[in-house]
Amino acid sequence: MGNNEEKAYRKQTGEEGPFIHLMETSRHKYLYDVNTNEVLRISDELYEYFRAGKPLDESGRESLHRLREEGYLKENRTRIVEHPLTELLEYYLKYKMSHLVLQVTQSCNLRCEYCVYSGAYHNRTHSDRRMSFEMAKKGMEYLLAHSRDSGRIGISFYGGEPLLAFDLIQDCVNDMKREAEGRQVDFHFTTNGTLLTGEKLPFLVENHFSILISLDGPEAIHDRHRKFAGSGNGSHQTVIQNIRKIQEQYPEFYRSNIRFNTVLDPQNSFAEVEQYMTGEELFRENRLLCNIISDMYSKTRSVYGEVFPAEYEYGIAGHYLAMLEGCEEDHRFRMLQNYAGQIKRIAEMSRVGRQECLSERGHRGGPCLPGVRKLFLSADGFFYPCEQVSESSKASRLGDLESGIDLEKAGNLLNLERYTREMCRDCWAYRYCNICIARADDGETISAPYIQRSCAFMRESVENDLLDYCTLRDLGYDFG
Repeated sequence: MGNNEEKAYRKQTGEEGPFIHLMETSRHKYLYDVNTNEVLRISDELYEYFRAGKPLDESGRESLHRLREEGYLKENRTRIVEHPLTELLEYYLKYKMSHLVLQVTQSCNLRCEYCVYSGAYHNRTHSDRRMSFEMAKKGMEYLLAHSRDSGRIGISFYGGEPLLAFDLIQDCVNDMKREAEGRQVDFHFTTNGTLLTGEKLPFLVENHFSILISLDGPEAIHDRHRKFAGSGNGSHQTVIQNIRKIQEQYPEFYRSNIRFNTVLDPQNSFAEVEQYMTGEELFRENRLLCNIISDMYSKTRSVYGEVFPAEYEYGIAGHYLAMLEGCEEDHRFRMLQNYAGQIKRIAEMSRVGRQECLSERGHRGGPCLPGVRKLFLSADGFFYPCEQVSESSKASRLGDLESGIDLEKAGNLLNLERYTREMCRDCWAYRYCNICIARADDGETISAPYIQRSCAFMRESVENDLLDYCTLRDLGYDFG
């Protein structure tokens, strides 16, 4: 049942009602059973019974009885809100941290219109602020002191454009290699690609950097947003020249260590971007990622053009078709492989073993262990759960270099459902919710109304993923 149907049922009967959600495609009807975390294909008759209370004939009643006998249609909800890892949070923060993101600069040599530093977002703006080596060193020492039980650890350099602080990056890497001798340390950064010039490459190759380059497609589309500061000229030609040099001088490093991320403006043609990124020989062996311009903390909302939604959905359908044909690495759809990964994660959750019911004590999906998988250190010396959250709000701040991470604060960010208990307890997408502090912070506090703004989109996204999973499964795709 959907949330509105659930409320109506409870009001009429005084009972909780089965914790389920109904879905349909053009071919079949489905029931998602929240307690067992299983998706079942059901008859039209059962679908109408659950949806509108239509009477069942004898065959329908037998099917309903069989579902209950097999453990489906339970009413159980989580009663006590507590993330299952709450008691382990202190241990993880003391000994299991794994990745530090250093904001080495807030400056950039480009002025991309959709950038979070562009002035179009509430949480960040461009500035000349730069992290000192002393601050970066303290951050790295903090990671080393709190990662005793982690295997490999990572350091990411974040901007602005991090290569504006290349000397600081060099100092950090050399220091980390000395201090972490004997441990596996991975180095990463995301760059606009304009400063990936020859004199930097030997150092990056020698230290096996993983590099994500922002490239938004063919020249006309890329240059629409990604312009040099001051001149306003497009950056596409400069980026392409730089990556060609890397490919020519260090071909193996280029294949294995360089990835590309495309920010999709929904006013553009998705097909045009996809054809360029997947058809251009220069990117044939590289991993391709993409994401649509983020509205999170934005002062405006993205405007979708007429063709983008249809082309985008067509691309996803094409990738699924390639999966069914056994061609998952089909170069035409490499930009969309992350979306297929979401469906496979649903399949993996289903494979871990059927659940009897939701635990009495638990928490919806969404929050990660704050500061454990990733810890962001701003140029101001403050700790945040990751680089996605607002730096302008104390609500998402975990602590600082002097006092460390505040365990109570981290516990609050881990247990966000405490702020939205009544909204969450009957939500059918409880297990799959992905709303974390990045969508819970209104700029000043953790806000239930602010969280609620993301709920409808989140449920729609989860339902689409579940239906895609059902369709692929029904068509015989082997998720194993």
